[in-house]
Amino acid sequence: SVVGWRPDGILGTMSYRDQQWAASTMQYVLYTASVVGYGVGFYLETFFWTAMIVLGAGALCALLTVPNWRQREEETNFQWLDSAMVRKYYLSLVEQEEKRAAEQKPVGFLAKLRKEKPLDHGIKR
Repeated sequence: SVVGWRPDGILGTMSYRDQQWAASTMQYVLYTASVVGYGVGFYLETFFWTAMIVLGAGALCALLTVPNWRQREEETNFQWLDSAMVRKYYLSLVEQEEKRAAEQKPVGFLAKLRKEKPLDHGIKR
């Protein structure tokens, strides 16, 4: 077997480094094609060739970046956050916002709204 070959194949998932490579390659190719297409279209005094160059570059980008040509292994030191930690963090943000809102004295129609309905951020406690 080939070292580094992934079983999900060329249309499988990409590693984060490969996604970064694909995004930067797409940007470089499309920006270069835009400048070249504008120059050619300006010189030939027609928009047709500008559009054809940019569309051709888009097709080239799709060919280069959509399939997973590189197929690197995912970094193993990547670790997702625990959902309990994330929930605790967002609940602390909600509490800070509620404390800040309670310290401010509402003026005008805001005072009426706050008296009628308390703050609800959609997070169940």
